[in-house]
Amino acid sequence: NYDFSNEEMISNIRSTYSARKRNSKLSKEVKVLAETLNDTDSILNEIKQVIKEEKLRSVKLSKPPKKDGKKTDMAIELLLSDIHIGIKTKTTDTEITRKRISKIASMVLEENDRLSKNYNITKIQLLLNGDIIQGNKLHPDSPESCESTDPEQMADAIRILFRDLITPIAQTGIKIDVIGICGNHDRQDKNRPTVNPGKAYLTYTIYESIKMLTEATNMKNVSWDIPEDEYGIYEMFGSWFVVEHGHASGIKPTSGALETQLLKRSNQANKILQG
Repeated sequence: NYDFSNEEMISNIRSTYSARKRNSKLSKEVKVLAETLNDTDSILNEIKQVIKEEKLRSVKLSKPPKKDGKKTDMAIELLLSDIHIGIKTKTTDTEITRKRISKIASMVLEENDRLSKNYNITKIQLLLNGDIIQGNKLHPDSPESCESTDPEQMADAIRILFRDLITPIAQTGIKIDVIGICGNHDRQDKNRPTVNPGKAYLTYTIYESIKMLTEATNMKNVSWDIPEDEYGIYEMFGSWFVVEHGHASGIKPTSGALETQLLKRSNQANKILQG
């Protein structure tokens, strides 16, 4: 129900470093994006304006399934981490990544159909847990490992996550709660931001842009939580959980280190959290 065939909405993001006069309609937006790459608010305002001008059509949503009193309530959790959109290897590239994300969406739909026979699926908890893009500047070998620039990777991430993942799942009509977390590859500066890092990473622009798209296409069943910190918490049937990429504290993959980090987050949130 929405049309990306002319690529106008995405092109102003993709062209941040290579603004061209051929697109007079978006020349102003492209120029502002190119000049204020690190000014997140300005970038988001420009994206919002372009989305508004596109007049995207509402996505047709199915009616939420009626709750059956004989069935137990259940939620589906989908955690996506380390997608690394933009990386180029012998076995993957952006198009292969897109197909894999699309396949994951199909698997979620199949799982929902299977579980719905015996449970009331109350919501789908979508956890986007960082390293969404590979990053063209972060490491010395980044340019060699990437097939596109950071702005292009961001544009591809917005397109893939919105069109190939969130839209088909949202069309079920089931409530979708999205939490967007940053990862260590989702930044341009080698130094890790310590103040409001969730807003300092490139994922903030990616997530906020997709949020705008879900709102513009009238996906009323999709809600967003984009934490300003490097972790997020969410509630599930009376219990609280924490999600984070894990790079912030150099957490080692041992049970002791994870328990220590979980206790730290519990104290910060003033809640008993589960990993």
